[in-house]
Amino acid sequence: HHLQHLHLQNKDMNILLPSTASKTPYFPNLQSLDLDFVLHGSHDQLWTLLVASPNIVSLKLKLTFNPPQGPTTITRRTPSLPFFKLHDLTIHGPGHSARQLSAIVERMEFPSLTKLKLLWFTLTDQSISEMARVFSTHSHSIDSVHLDIMRGSGEVERPTLEAFLHSFSELEYLQIGTAFRYYIRDSFFITLAKIIS
Repeated sequence: HHLQHLHLQNKDMNILLPSTASKTPYFPNLQSLDLDFVLHGSHDQLWTLLVASPNIVSLKLKLTFNPPQGPTTITRRTPSLPFFKLHDLTIHGPGHSARQLSAIVERMEFPSLTKLKLLWFTLTDQSISEMARVFSTHSHSIDSVHLDIMRGSGEVERPTLEAFLHSFSELEYLQIGTAFRYYIRDSFFITLAKIIS
């Protein structure tokens, strides 16, 4: 149990982990966890690994949902994740809905979290609103946010963007970029400038 860094990747099928009837994995010394794999219909495989890693400092999630539309909820029997030492959270979400991402994040506890990266993020009024809801209802110490936007649709309303920024009361560093040469509307930056000026 001296493992400190773990990177798992599987794009074709679920990673086969021990069932609840047998001995479950436990990594008490794990510092960083990097998961890049497909979720087939449920969060069970993902949750087994997350629950087994309570002391991680860095967590990177690059998940593909199959089917792409789900799941957007997590069953009540699924335990919450007390990541009290987590400092750095990266979620790489190509094509995910904000509800798919928030379903995972809102079951975590991360009071020590300081850095948040949302990569390949879909920029819409609904996605920004959903992220604002999740992070405004969680205790955290986030002072650095990186948004890497893959695509978007419609306008992001000023109240929505204000709520998103206000959900990070200790924010000192904000980086907004684009993936695949996506063009962010000028109106977004105009609204952002009015809020932070």
